[in-house]
Amino acid sequence: MSDSADLICFSCRIVLPIGMFWNVAEPRELFLRSGPSSDDPLLGKALWRFLAEHVYHQVELLGEGSEHRWESVDADFITIDDEEVQDPTLEQYVDEWPGRTLAMSPRPLCEATRLLIRSAEQSWASGPGTPWDCLTSEDHTTAAELNDRLVWPESFSTPVDAQALTVRLFRLGAGIELLAAAADRPLSASMKSFLAECRSILLPAGRLGPDGVIHREGSTAPPSLFDAERALGLIGGFFWWAHPSGG
Repeated sequence: MSDSADLICFSCRIVLPIGMFWNVAEPRELFLRSGPSSDDPLLGKALWRFLAEHVYHQVELLGEGSEHRWESVDADFITIDDEEVQDPTLEQYVDEWPGRTLAMSPRPLCEATRLLIRSAEQSWASGPGTPWDCLTSEDHTTAAELNDRLVWPESFSTPVDAQALTVRLFRLGAGIELLAAAADRPLSASMKSFLAECRSILLPAGRLGPDGVIHREGSTAPPSLFDAERALGLIGGFFWWAHPSGG
């Protein structure tokens, strides 16, 4: 039976896939599409860089059977060489990849949002039936709408000029307003409480404006904006889980 292996730094929210393997093989060997992982010089460079950069960090080696740990890996984590997202390629990672400083910057709003989401997941899944049975039909409708409208933000490597900065700040404010408007609906107490806590976390971000963020023309997004955008994106992704057609 095939399995996969990934090195993950939970401190920096970054994932390095290191290959596939047959979990019944002895001795066990990791493989890439191109052949044995140990024969790939680029992966070797990436592996040594990863280990050097994350000394003293919370680093774990996970397989597909590590479900309880994978539950802690969400969309805010950066996966190296993932073709489906705009994360760095293996070639970029071993060099000074675009947006690295921003991608590795602390994201306190994301962390607070992540803790809130985990608490809601545990609370809503603790009752009988499926996790969303404790929610009302209006909760489900609201969750579906918010999931559709709170889209995942742009990549950390995207250059931002003054116009783009204004657009992204407006989009962030509009997303926060969506949460406020949703809270005025006839929702269950648990959904109203969750939305109120989301708004509380994002309250500092709602005050961001072009004059309130430090930005150099042509550089990547300001860390405060990037953090808030991804926190809002995590909330939108959670609402996919929170309505029946999603979760």
